[in-house]
Amino acid sequence: ALIGPNGAGKSAIIDAAQTVLTGANMHSIRFNASAQSASRSKRSIRDYCLGVVSLDEKGERSEPTREEGYTYIVLGFVDLESGQPTNLGVAFSATASRSEERCEARFMVREALIDLDDLLEPVDGGEVETRQWHSVRQLLRSRGLVVEDDFGSASDFVGESLRALSPAN
Repeated sequence: ALIGPNGAGKSAIIDAAQTVLTGANMHSIRFNASAQSASRSKRSIRDYCLGVVSLDEKGERSEPTREEGYTYIVLGFVDLESGQPTNLGVAFSATASRSEERCEARFMVREALIDLDDLLEPVDGGEVETRQWHSVRQLLRSRGLVVEDDFGSASDFVGESLRALSPAN
């Protein structure tokens, strides 16, 4: 159960899971409408990446909190019988000057769960920056993890994800 007050991020969690499970197929994603809007959702991946955190009473977007963003959504699964972990993820880039986000990667990582240290690079003053996908892939492979990111389409990614998460029979 996801329980919390309006604006706590419950829908954002569902939207993120849906994005990964559809392989970021924008034709299949149906974001949950904001509580502030009675109409169809106006949310977008681009808005999430740029930190557009709310819609006003007319359902219009607030201004982005950043000019550019590099965003990961990763779901980690662990097989209860074998203990085998599998991560499914997508990486996006977005800029305020472009009207749409760009899907940088659809990926699957096996043998260990991905954590924030894999995705974030420490910089001066205790700050962090999000690593770009090529750096994350290299880091994960240097740890000996199996990284798959050569999916030709969202459908290919979804098909392989279903095979990876299905019980072996």
